Amino acid sequence: MALSTSSISSGQIFPPDYRIFNIGENLEIMYGDKVEYYKIVNRTHVPWIERSSTSWLLDAGDSYTIGDLNSWLEPGEDELMILAMSILSDRNMELRVTLPGSDRRFGTKKDTDVAITPNISPWEEPRVTLMSMGTTYVPSFTLKNPTEYKNKVMKIGMTGFRYKLKKLKEKPAVYSTLNLDIIRG
Repeated sequence: MALSTSSISSGQIFPPDYRIFNIGENLEIMYGDKVEYYKIVNRTHVPWIERSSTSWLLDAGDSYTIGDLNSWLEPGEDELMILAMSILSDRNMELRVTLPGSDRRFGTKKDTDVAITPNISPWEEPRVTLMSMGTTYVPSFTLKNPTEYKNKVMKIGMTGFRYKLKKLKEKPAVYSTLNLDIIRG
């Protein structure tokens, strides 16, 4: 495996482990029980997006299922998204990230997941990287208020890149590996 460097410079803050790939690079993508090889044929920037809802203002101990990224970003079938995510809240709200057909992010089958909080990935300084593949392997979110008070503010912000991919029939000689089952943060 060989890694290449990116030719992009940006004023946007990304998590320390965030990697920007170039058009023409090969990827080995692992998710669920699949290992597939792709070539990046296009890359587009996902500008900073913010989402909030009055439904996210929760009483003490309540939780709410937000849904997944499909409705926010409308991913394409042969598209990989790598997104830096941050949270703004007046309470230490917990955002739990799950993928279809897999365990919760940050957890294992025998372990509980760890919630992403504003302390873990603060607003305008994202420290968590989310990845999704196509329209079916997409992160979904559940919000929980573990505090003793109702929150008054809750926002999720994301930015990153969309990569249009072409599936390769054979394993290329040079590629970078992405395991979509691992969240980085």
